[in-house]
Amino acid sequence: MDLPTCPSCKQSVLDEDVENCPFCGAPMRGKGKPAPARAPVEKKPERPPTDAKTEEDPFEVDRAVLKRAIRLSRKPAKGRMLRVVCPMCETPGFAPDNAAGKEVRCANPDCLVPVFTAPAPRKSDRPSEQEKPRSTTPVVVGTVLGLIVVAGVGYYLLRPESEPQPPVVSPGARVAGKPDGRTEVTDGAGTGQEGGTGKKTGGEQTRATRNDVPSEEEILRRALARLERTVLDRDRNRSPDYCRRLLAEALVEMGQFETARQHIAQFARLRPPQSSYAVLPIVRLGWLQLAGNRRAEAAKAVDQAMQVAESLPRYGRFPIHAAMQLAALLIALDRTQEAEQWLLGHQHSGPIALHAVFVEAAESLRLYDVDRLAANAPVFTWDAPQTVGVAIVLGANGLVDPATRWLVRLRNAESRAEAFAELATSLLYRGEPGSALQKVVDQAKGRSAGEAAFVAARLATTFGGTDPEKAAEFARQAAAVLEQADVPPAFRLPDLVGIYRWKENDVGPQFVMAKASAELARFHARQGDAAAAWTWVQRGLAYLRAVAPSTVATDQRDRELAQGGIDAVAAQLRSALELESESEARRAAIDYRANLRNLQRRAVLRQRLTAILLREAAEWGLLSNVLDELQRVAGAEDVDVREELLPVEFLGYRLSVLAQTEQQKQIVRKLAGGTRFRPDVVWAAERKTAPLCDSGAIDDLVATLQRLAPDPTISEDDFREWKEVWMLRLACRLAARRSAEDALRYVRGFSRQLVWQEDAYRTVAAYASLHGAAAEVWRFIEEQDTVPPTGVAALCRGVIGGLTARR
Repeated sequence: MDLPTCPSCKQSVLDEDVENCPFCGAPMRGKGKPAPARAPVEKKPERPPTDAKTEEDPFEVDRAVLKRAIRLSRKPAKGRMLRVVCPMCETPGFAPDNAAGKEVRCANPDCLVPVFTAPAPRKSDRPSEQEKPRSTTPVVVGTVLGLIVVAGVGYYLLRPESEPQPPVVSPGARVAGKPDGRTEVTDGAGTGQEGGTGKKTGGEQTRATRNDVPSEEEILRRALARLERTVLDRDRNRSPDYCRRLLAEALVEMGQFETARQHIAQFARLRPPQSSYAVLPIVRLGWLQLAGNRRAEAAKAVDQAMQVAESLPRYGRFPIHAAMQLAALLIALDRTQEAEQWLLGHQHSGPIALHAVFVEAAESLRLYDVDRLAANAPVFTWDAPQTVGVAIVLGANGLVDPATRWLVRLRNAESRAEAFAELATSLLYRGEPGSALQKVVDQAKGRSAGEAAFVAARLATTFGGTDPEKAAEFARQAAAVLEQADVPPAFRLPDLVGIYRWKENDVGPQFVMAKASAELARFHARQGDAAAAWTWVQRGLAYLRAVAPSTVATDQRDRELAQGGIDAVAAQLRSALELESESEARRAAIDYRANLRNLQRRAVLRQRLTAILLREAAEWGLLSNVLDELQRVAGAEDVDVREELLPVEFLGYRLSVLAQTEQQKQIVRKLAGGTRFRPDVVWAAERKTAPLCDSGAIDDLVATLQRLAPDPTISEDDFREWKEVWMLRLACRLAARRSAEDALRYVRGFSRQLVWQEDAYRTVAAYASLHGAAAEVWRFIEEQDTVPPTGVAALCRGVIGGLTARR
């Protein structure tokens, strides 16, 4: 059966009686008409565009980009162990491992440019097991053999008559950074080639151009560029902030003040802020402004430095350096009271303060030789090391008038004499005219004869090895002053009533006289005049015996007090003084006991200084004289003369080591009386390692120093500070007596002591560059791939410091 068909759409329809086609709606009868068109679908009106911002923000980030970027977390967590550092604000964050090479969002919400691409991981050189290529060994071997044959024939036929010269780096070359920390030398056009011979990177480039020594100006430029890169290098970088501090200091030293200020400002923008790192760069900027007669700018700099110095740590050597530099700049600006308050709040003592003063003096004086400064340190340790350090900084800047105005305000005679003396020696190191030096000597003489003698004696011992004539003149001046003063008689401990009536007096001037005599004794011993040296040793001992009784006498009185008790002393005083009441007698007995304690403390100080002077004299070659003196005081019947000195300051141990003849050894054993002396581990270590340094046995020297461990006789902190000073002294000794290469190789051996290693790198690089070996240091920097960024920064900073001082 045929079904009816629509004349319009030609579709078959099941219902025969339908009038209109159910598919297109056309009538089933008549001529076909086209199906009516469907009404168009209305489009939704487009959203009107938003108004444009009135001000365009250059740091505006697309919201879609923000949503798409992987947000970094501030702390590592499971699944987020990939450490990524924002290149804008340097805030570290942690992302999933698969975020490498993708856009990530900074963890700092205040970052100006929060979206950046996480660094892609290094691809392994070895293919994975899944994609390991098929073996091509036969093809490779055949190709290599063929190339060798062709190369041999070509070389035989075309060999040159002379060896080709190594490529020369153009003066306009720059050092470009590589992701792996190595360097590439490219010419000014950025071709990435050296003299048309192709690229050389890292050690290859240096070895290829070993014979081409760059000029000092070129080394200076390369060192600054390399130092800048360490700030951004995050691979094995212990402290990018330390690198930035060294960069800011170098920029100030090279006169690039605006760039230095930008880096100084960056410390406050870090999260968390690291403002304390800005103290030294700001102070150095203030010194240069003051030298350029821009006092107002220097005053602003010191105000800024004092503000950021509030965040200085309380421990370590860095705050000591900052305190000395800042106090010296305040004194230079005639703000002495502020400087004194600042020093009062940042006082340090002991080996750490001595360490800081030696390093500060080496850099401020532009000597960079810690060994020379430490070897010429006074016989008796400085009473106030930081005061001495401030005086050295002022002298290094040639500021005699502000320094002397400050020093005359000091009340302690010993501290004042020490500071006057080191101010004078710093002026001589600088080569200042004699008028400036004479002004310091006159000011010291105006305070006391002992201070004038001590200043002249310190000048004699400091320059005895470099300028004998000048040193001898200073020694004569010191001797003339001391010989005019009478040596007071030895202190005799008074009786019971005398101790009660004793009033404590200022013995500082007599201690200064003793210290001046000790310096003269060392000067004559170094000149080979043993008789004159022992004469001044005896004079120093006489001054020490005049300020306090012997410990034998005070200990005897203390035992009597302990046996009889305070009541027995009160009864004796009541009878001797004819006191009316027991309460008065008891108060008198209490005063007696307090005075006896003060005399005991003074006696212990006399004993310690006496032992030190005799110990040093034995090392100056006066061992026989020292042994005779010890026998005399040990066998004296008078308790005011008798002294027990061998157990003090390791005197007995050192004498037992220094004794050479059998007679000397018998005397030491007799004086010891069977007592076993505590070993002086510090002195023994110095005697053991110094010959290794002199012979250039670098590996043995490093191994021996690394094995040194603290002894119960010395605290761990003091031992560590002594060890670091001694290690630094040996590094300077190697650079001065052997070569910069030996010194740098020695410092490289202490890879586990990064902070010390950085200080040593800086000092050795500066010393070598100052003495014309900057190219040797630069070659070390280029060839060593294992030195971390902080070490590279320290080396570059040292090169810049040494070369700028050399100009």
